[in-house]
Amino acid sequence: MKGCVYGFLTPKPGIVKRNTGVQKVKTWRNILDRNTLVHEGEEVRPVRIGGGRAGFIIAGGENREEAIALADDAEACIHFEYT
Repeated sequence: MKGCVYGFLTPKPGIVKRNTGVQKVKTWRNILDRNTLVHEGEEVRPVRIGGGRAGFIIAGGENREEAIALADDAEACIHFEYT
């Protein structure tokens, strides 16, 4: 692995009913870490500072472009549902 990217989850604001896809992404090759920081019943707020992000994905690959593509795919797989 020669490339790595740290991506942030910034879904639309609202009260989270549930989020899905995080456990699935965990099983993917070259996903080094991932987590959601906003859980059921909590509010996703507009991002104003770094700590306001709803989660993150760390992806690796043979090069930077491959890592970015994997992180983009992982982000697309993670969904936030709202009340």
